[in-house]
Amino acid sequence: MLEIKNLDAGYDKLQILRNVSIKLKKGDLTIIIGPNGSGKSTTVKSVFGLTKRFKGAVLFEGKNLNKLKTHERVRLGIGYVPQGRLVFDTLTVEENLEMGGFGLPTEEVEEKKQEMLKLFPLLETKLDQKASFLSGGQQQMLSIARALMRTPKLLLLDEPSLGLDPKTQAHIFQIVKRINTEGVTVMMVEQNAHQALAICKKAFVIENGRVALSGGPSLAKKKSVQKLYLGG
Repeated sequence: MLEIKNLDAGYDKLQILRNVSIKLKKGDLTIIIGPNGSGKSTTVKSVFGLTKRFKGAVLFEGKNLNKLKTHERVRLGIGYVPQGRLVFDTLTVEENLEMGGFGLPTEEVEEKKQEMLKLFPLLETKLDQKASFLSGGQQQMLSIARALMRTPKLLLLDEPSLGLDPKTQAHIFQIVKRINTEGVTVMMVEQNAHQALAICKKAFVIENGRVALSGGPSLAKKKSVQKLYLGG
């Protein structure tokens, strides 16, 4: 479904990624772990068209995305949840969801909204509240729900558990796993390597802008991974 081929990318003149190659099959739940500043977020941002490409390519369902703008990637079926629980603070929960479905027929927006409220029942009681009044975990749920309003085939998540308490983190991971089980391919950047490795099908370790290791949940058994990312 997704192929990142020999990608060099970054911002303006600053190159972050160097010869990164990653493949995802339909239905994969793939995590990216690594040290701070290693290029994890830059990887998912490159898939969404938010970085400068110096070399290489990003292919989605066989289509080269290099010349496509972000909104064109959304139309192809790519959703993105940025780091930091970015929601429209001054809008209500319901209005945030409607923004996620902007451009879709009204009937479809209403249908998707109901699907999201079933997936995130906590949001149903807060539809009329401004997003700024939600807890961190609720804002993260809203951010994910908003990205799902267009029924993406591929969902990109950048540090979805960042800054959340352990109980809420566990709940977010359960939601991500359920979304994947229901047919959405997921690529997730995550610092909580313990829980991320427990639910993933594929895992990539990025260090200094390069793919240093790849595998599956068994990466948790590697001494280097245990020492650097699992506290072993």
